[in-house]
Amino acid sequence: MLAGVGCKDYDDDIDKLNNRLDELTSGKIATLESQLSSLQTSVDNLKSADEALGKRIDELKSDADANAKDIEALEKAQEQLQKDIEAIEKDLSDNYVTKSYLNTTLSSYATTKYVGDAVAAVTQNLGKFTTEKAIQDAINAAKDAAIKAAGDACKDAFQTSFDAAVASANLVNETKLTKAIDDYDVKIKQYLEDAVTKEDGFINKAIAQAVSDAVADLQAMISGRLTSVLLIPDLYVGGIETIELKSLSYEAWKVTSTASAETVAQGSTTSTTAASATSVRYNVSPSVVTKEDVKEPSFVFEKAEVRTRAAVSEQLLSVASWDIAGGVLTVDVKKTAGTALTLDANHVYTAALKVPLADKYLGEGEVGTAVYSDYVALTETAIEPKIAALIDLNSGKATDGKFECDETATHYHFSAKYEDAQAADPSFTEAYNKPIDLLSMVTGCYIDNDEAKEITKETLKAAGLEFRFALPTKPYTVGDNDTDQQKFASVANTDGAWTLTSKLPDGTTNNQAAIDKTPIVRVELVDVNNKNAVVDVRYFKVQWLREKIAPVDLEILKTFNYTLTCNAFTGSFTWEEMVTKVLGKLGENGLSQAEFIATYAAPEITATDHTVGTVAQAAADGVELVYNFDAAAAESAAAFTWTLSPEQIGNVIADLIAGKEVKKVVNVTIPAQNAYQGKLTFSFVVNIKKPTLPSIYGYDSSFWHSDYTLAYVYPIQYNTPGAYATCAYRYELDRLFSDSKPVKDMLPCGKWDIQFAKKQPATGYAPALTGNTEPAGETDKTGYTLKKGALDAVQLNYNGMGDNWYAPETTNTGAVNAAAAADITVQVLNNEAGIGILKQQATLKVWAAINPYNHIELTDFNVYFVEPLKINTELTNAYFVDQIISGSEVDCSKAFTMTDFKDYIVAEVTTGTGEKEKYAAELYAYYAVNAPAWDLANAKTNLKKDANGNYVVDEAITAETAKIKAADRFGVNCITKNGSKLVFKNINGVKVEKTVKLFIPVTVSHKWGTMTANVTIELHPEEPAN
Repeated sequence: MLAGVGCKDYDDDIDKLNNRLDELTSGKIATLESQLSSLQTSVDNLKSADEALGKRIDELKSDADANAKDIEALEKAQEQLQKDIEAIEKDLSDNYVTKSYLNTTLSSYATTKYVGDAVAAVTQNLGKFTTEKAIQDAINAAKDAAIKAAGDACKDAFQTSFDAAVASANLVNETKLTKAIDDYDVKIKQYLEDAVTKEDGFINKAIAQAVSDAVADLQAMISGRLTSVLLIPDLYVGGIETIELKSLSYEAWKVTSTASAETVAQGSTTSTTAASATSVRYNVSPSVVTKEDVKEPSFVFEKAEVRTRAAVSEQLLSVASWDIAGGVLTVDVKKTAGTALTLDANHVYTAALKVPLADKYLGEGEVGTAVYSDYVALTETAIEPKIAALIDLNSGKATDGKFECDETATHYHFSAKYEDAQAADPSFTEAYNKPIDLLSMVTGCYIDNDEAKEITKETLKAAGLEFRFALPTKPYTVGDNDTDQQKFASVANTDGAWTLTSKLPDGTTNNQAAIDKTPIVRVELVDVNNKNAVVDVRYFKVQWLREKIAPVDLEILKTFNYTLTCNAFTGSFTWEEMVTKVLGKLGENGLSQAEFIATYAAPEITATDHTVGTVAQAAADGVELVYNFDAAAAESAAAFTWTLSPEQIGNVIADLIAGKEVKKVVNVTIPAQNAYQGKLTFSFVVNIKKPTLPSIYGYDSSFWHSDYTLAYVYPIQYNTPGAYATCAYRYELDRLFSDSKPVKDMLPCGKWDIQFAKKQPATGYAPALTGNTEPAGETDKTGYTLKKGALDAVQLNYNGMGDNWYAPETTNTGAVNAAAAADITVQVLNNEAGIGILKQQATLKVWAAINPYNHIELTDFNVYFVEPLKINTELTNAYFVDQIISGSEVDCSKAFTMTDFKDYIVAEVTTGTGEKEKYAAELYAYYAVNAPAWDLANAKTNLKKDANGNYVVDEAITAETAKIKAADRFGVNCITKNGSKLVFKNINGVKVEKTVKLFIPVTVSHKWGTMTANVTIELHPEEPAN
């Protein structure tokens, strides 16, 4: 028996099989139906070919004698074509199935073999007689649609799908279901064999019907058979799942209502009434179960003690209604009248839901099989119903007519006494000629754990409670004439609909004389099952007004255009426009200018796309909307003037450049001066347009290493005007631009700036931008310094130009202004960070401000920081000679040289007189060079061992590839230093017979860093000949 097992694994297996059946009975069939449609299209195309052929014959008959043979041949072809069409249609009718016959797979594999044969025959007969493109296209289309394969592909495809479905159910330990699946498997396989082997791939009607019957047999066994029911708990008591049923409890009120008295008093006797049905939800498995798969549920009960429990024959609960949707069974439960669910402290009632299976799921001899939920506790709670307001203008409640009692302190319960209502403002206003729906103003509520919850009118009615309304007859007089307000209304109940209507004391209804009168209504919540006992009572005041005029929304009144500029946007809406677009659309016949001003109050504005300003009758700072409500204003005068400052418009240039729509909207609301007139709303819109954008003024290409993308920053050359005592960097960046002017086409409020880019090519270097945002703002100079960590590396100096972001040279109207000539220098700091940037690049960006709130990047470019010095690895006129008794000397003060960035020789002693040599000593001091440090112990040679173990000189060996040290071949300390001189002695005394190169590491420090290189000195056997 499947019912009541409650095993999750079993449920999952059933779900899987059901899902698989869905796949087999939907997706594949859709493909089959699509194919059948294609075949029908083939037939239609052949019919079109037939018609075309007929037309061709008629054309030939116009010259019968000349074309007699062709006509005869074509008529025979047409006769054969019609026979073939009939054959195809018969195949479609007899052999191809639709979803009504076949509810399983194989659809995408159904063959069109017979159609293909028929079309081939037609093609052979017809193709040779016609060249009409339309006929040939029809034949080709029919041939394409007919080419399908059947055979083993049909059988194998279904076998794969079906085996997967069966495999997903193999864990089901239920004999009857397993047998049903086995039977299904055998039947379907046989039907497929028949279709493939006996019918040439066709699924004829007989096979289709057999397949459909087999599917139905299996689906009847498993698809919607309920297997488990599980409570969706809404309440836990002591950690136990609990169904809570509520009872309504109250102490009845006594209402005394006469012409001389209107009083209420609450009694002390408690009365109860059963609440309406409580909805209890259960998850059902499988989720495809519907109401047709089960019978009406009911409950079974137990009375539980700490250690024992016993069945309860009494029906404590009844099922009022039930439904299944989306895998959830919802049961509306009512407590049986006269029963109590609350027991003593040691006992509790429990209940389980019993859901009988539909008869179609019962096997032979199986009766009354049902699925049971787990037992859960039952509890009963008494609540006190109260009247709550859905509409109460006398309170802080919203006017949306929705329940809004979130907590005890904010109940909207009208007035507790008649006198309180008299002192209160109206809870509702209505036109004198329209009735008030009293029920729409009230609902019920109760307190649950200090939280107010609604009891709807439908729920109250189900519990036997309903609202009733009355007008107290005790006079409520107002004004100098002591007019009794209660005589200006009447209450009526028509088929449960309670309405309040205005009337005069003589009974005349809907008369303007009732305007401004404020009668008071008493609302009672009564228990119709308890002799109309008054559960709660409240009072509220209403006021009759002139006929209410509905609010008017005129939507967008006017759209303005504004090009982004320095100035604020200002748009006017004149009284002439007001007459046609506003006044003429108010009321039945429009309003005059004077009537409008007398009707409406000062405007109010809101906006979501900008910081909204204020509303005033005169322009001033912060005023966004100026209104002119003057009855004598001329038509040409502005009724409204809308102003948006550049700050309110904000940063919009990126969207404008991207081609996006940019607009600002102000929403205007004009409230009426009286309660019966609806408010007037409309909007103004301004479309923001892209201005002429700033651009680069021009470049001086003579100073660019790579035009407009890369410039070299050199140190200050020695002996130039303004040079320092030692080498420094003060590169004139502005000279990269024509006339030292970087930017043109600026508005008069526009500005420009050049800053280091946020992203830099040199690792570890970046400007410390505020908020890591570029560009740095107008009071922020962080974009001028390139840093590495905490150290400044490079500084942009704007000499004599004031603060950053620089105004144009002129302030002419329009985007016609250019930058003044700038004076910008790039200074490399003489510290670790500054030295580290040498031989690397930095990125700078040129920025332009259209106005203070819109900045754009005009271009970017890189600068390369040139290192001031490099070591010359070949000594000038210097070499060693072997076997010199006092040692062979090289005077490094003369021979060891460096070259600066302009190829000038830098040496401790000047030896030359040419332009590039004569400043050697001065440059040595200018670059603050320290004496070179020679690493003599690590000097190497251009000797190597050949394959035979011989030491040989190899001219291809360089300082980088040399391996054999000089000390290994010529003795330790073969090279020594004596002052500024290097001295060589062949310690081992073996004379060299071939010139050998010596590679000597040397390190030189100077103001802008430390250089290391390998200097090459040749060792000669003899003094070389001049």
